[in-house]
Amino acid sequence: HFLLQQIICDHPSLESLVLTDCDGQGMLCMGKQQLCEFREKPLVASASSNRTQVPALNMKLWYAQSLELPGGMRM
Repeated sequence: HFLLQQIICDHPSLESLVLTDCDGQGMLCMGKQQLCEFREKPLVASASSNRTQVPALNMKLWYAQSLELPGGMRM
């Protein structure tokens, strides 16, 4: 959660988020309201410590400082 929290907080103009795993088995979708709530009330360590532990995993994160969209628009 801490990586996702940092990315969301660093990009206040982000209005939606879709995150999938490499196998396409899981998906996280967040809308504008959910992103605002996540920025305002981030998870605290005690809340996440009660969650089920997952086995060690590898994660890749690609970050683009800006994106060129169709029609010449740039974010």
